Amino acid sequence: MSKEKDTVHLLRAVMKISISLTMLDSIIDMEKYYKYGFKRESRRWSSVIETHIKELMNTLANEDSKLLMEIYIIIEDSLDKVQLSSPEQTSLFCYYVMLKSAINDIDKMEDKSMVYAKVIYIVTKKVLNQMGKQYLSIINTKDSDGKDFMHLVDFLDDLGEKVMINKNENESNEDNKEGVLPVKK
Repeated sequence: MSKEKDTVHLLRAVMKISISLTMLDSIIDMEKYYKYGFKRESRRWSSVIETHIKELMNTLANEDSKLLMEIYIIIEDSLDKVQLSSPEQTSLFCYYVMLKSAINDIDKMEDKSMVYAKVIYIVTKKVLNQMGKQYLSIINTKDSDGKDFMHLVDFLDDLGEKVMINKNENESNEDNKEGVLPVKK
């Protein structure tokens, strides 16, 4: 795998992490589930992530802010139809799904030694592990078809691959009729 492909995987993860920060804000505002170990790990996570990805997000915004916003909105809106028994549970569930998908993007990288990838992976895994301990019943919620959170994680993974692809892959893909947004280098 090339460095360009690893960069695209990292950018997908960073976009999902950025959206997750917004989701965490709504969880904090609702207060119901923002407590105990989850609160502690989420505070650490948001502090590290905000500092860590700020420069990268600014660089992306300076490159092409319109494209960045289009991708952000597509990914952010992708979970709009998810509903659990309460808005608080829905927010917590979607936050978990988005973080899990971001970790999947990093796992797909061949060279995980990049500082951005390492930091995101370590702090995000801590939040996911804490959520698994503290909110397992919410995370394991299944829909009416018996599908669990992994169905949505897979959906986000596929969506990320459709909206953020390596420019060289996009140019060589002649069947690209979906209007895939290339990631500029």
